[in-house]
Amino acid sequence: MAPSKQFEYQQTTICRDIGPKAPMTKAMMKTIIGFGLCPICQEHALETEEKLKVEKESKGQDEEKEPKCLFKGRRTFAFTKGPKLLDVRISDLSVGADPIWTDGPSDLDRNSLTECVPVPCNGKASHWLILIEPFRPGQAERALEIMDQTEPLERPANWDRYKDEHPIRFELTDGRGLPSYSDFYCALATGVPILITGLQDLPEHILTPEYLRRNFGTEEVTVINTVTGEWQEATLEEFLATLDHAEMQNPPLKIKDWPPAVDFRNKFPRLYGWFQKHLTGPNITTYEGNLNLESSMPSGSCPPDTGPKGYLAHGAAGGVSTHLHMDVTDATNLNLYARHADGTPGGAVWTTIHRDDVDRATDWLRKNKVNQFKGHPIHSQTIFLTDDDVERLKADKIRVTSFKQGERDAVILPARVPHQVANDSFCTKIAKDYIVPVNIRHSAKVGHELRAHRLATREGDGPVDGEDILQLNCMAWWFLQRSQLPELRMARSKPDGNPWMSRSSAAPKCLDVRVDVPEG
Repeated sequence: MAPSKQFEYQQTTICRDIGPKAPMTKAMMKTIIGFGLCPICQEHALETEEKLKVEKESKGQDEEKEPKCLFKGRRTFAFTKGPKLLDVRISDLSVGADPIWTDGPSDLDRNSLTECVPVPCNGKASHWLILIEPFRPGQAERALEIMDQTEPLERPANWDRYKDEHPIRFELTDGRGLPSYSDFYCALATGVPILITGLQDLPEHILTPEYLRRNFGTEEVTVINTVTGEWQEATLEEFLATLDHAEMQNPPLKIKDWPPAVDFRNKFPRLYGWFQKHLTGPNITTYEGNLNLESSMPSGSCPPDTGPKGYLAHGAAGGVSTHLHMDVTDATNLNLYARHADGTPGGAVWTTIHRDDVDRATDWLRKNKVNQFKGHPIHSQTIFLTDDDVERLKADKIRVTSFKQGERDAVILPARVPHQVANDSFCTKIAKDYIVPVNIRHSAKVGHELRAHRLATREGDGPVDGEDILQLNCMAWWFLQRSQLPELRMARSKPDGNPWMSRSSAAPKCLDVRVDVPEG
């Protein structure tokens, strides 16, 4: 296959230097894109308006009703895939670029693909629109040279000091337990859950049922039965009304990933700003954080939806609110309201498996949970561990632990940590995903496992369910490119530029604390 004719387009990214008062810097970045269509769609896409007009006039009424190829006479395309919007645009194929014509993605190097989208052609067959971002000449070689010349960051001798804690606990109330960025980064690297307690300044009304009814009661939500997995559409007010009737909470119900198809920042800007201020480790956990790979994605690109998202659920009534699974990203989960019907404090019980024991736990589940899953036992999200299972896992030297997340507590979960959650009362939570450099290899591993799971559970020749849209390779590429900006290159030479060693406070922005955290 002959290489495509390539052209450049510009994207803009906003970069922020390390430090609360650092100026914003704009950097123009260029890349190259090409397009792939099957030969049939190639012919359709390049048809002129005159030819289409003649073709339409020559067709009979019955022929006109036949579904036509999405590419006929088109120069710009936008597709919606599932709940996510995949926005792929081709601006005039005949000007400035020659498309790549291919029978399918197998003819192309998969490593160069950012997305492959099957689309119908005349309602009979699926062809492919492929967005490609190949390297400019010498660009890949330069990236490898940068990586080869970059010295590994210095780590403290006791960087794995938290490996035997499960969970790691940081107390914020009196300031003595405030984590430094070194503490926080080392904890994430260890792959052990972190429990943050002591956020005392949270407004009493935030995300209470009354607050939700008053502000969002008419919102359409998807309510899920936590036992059967069945779902139905309702208003938030209708869901919250179940809290007044015990019989309507059996089986337990939940709302997850709310809002499902709208950016949280745009829909709830005030709540979003408040949530951001209460995230521990903001240079890592917020969307704008320098150590969050997502922050380097150029504006105008199609970044993944990493939240935040709302989660509301009844008490689990002896089951689980969320089945055993593991996430491809690191995440913070903040429990804002946890109360029983009588107003007494409640919470959520998390059961987690140590990340270093994931492979052995997977083998154990395959042997002991037969017929309870398809494909991968953890990625199937159909299993939950009973108290007896936990004891048997421990007897087989697989590290499993349970801990409670109370009201106003945050759980920080590194990528690839298996976990399940069982509410013991009604809870409202907000969760945010992010991608930390120290855990990127674990994110990549989960991505590969999820693809294998999707292929294993694929039915017939149907589509592969649940395509991966994290764009991890793309994020890593832009993170590398952004790291070469002069502002960030200088930041790395500062004493606190190394997150492994930094004594700067990782406290949430809402707390008025000293900049540096003393050792010990």
